[in-house]
Amino acid sequence: MKNQQDYKIKQSEKGKNFLNLFRKDCEMDKLLGFEFEVIKPGTITYHFTVEERHLSSPGICHGGIISALMDASLGMAALSRAAEEDKVCSTVEFKTNFIAPARLGDKIIAHAELDFQGKNLMVSSCSIYKDSDKETKETVAKGIGTFNLYPMDKRVSVNSSGIYEYKKNSTESD
Repeated sequence: MKNQQDYKIKQSEKGKNFLNLFRKDCEMDKLLGFEFEVIKPGTITYHFTVEERHLSSPGICHGGIISALMDASLGMAALSRAAEEDKVCSTVEFKTNFIAPARLGDKIIAHAELDFQGKNLMVSSCSIYKDSDKETKETVAKGIGTFNLYPMDKRVSVNSSGIYEYKKNSTESD
């Protein structure tokens, strides 16, 4: 993909390092089997395949899994842009419209884009659909989310080797 190659050239080191840290340390993505790809700052895709562990009833993916994918996708669209400005973000709110069920074995793709960036807030939108050979993909859900921006140094520090690490919460002891 030309966009992806162009992005890799344009991506800031700090943004790249932070997203690598996020990919390595995001336990929720690992637990649910989600994987993301940053197309360019503010545009991402996530994907996973519906497995037994994702089901709420025989053969049907639980809505909470789709909601988790929606939050992750909306947030990563915002975060991939925020990281370029030495900022991180947190979810203020998000809304999901469920359109069709995802079923066991379905390959699910989420595509999210940043729609608005202000001084303190970002808004992104997302479509989740079934990946198939069909020309028109079946939409599973659509959503929108709002995210609060704050300085990256509130959450991340750089160690003596130049590697990004999450800071401990102020309530945690050394």
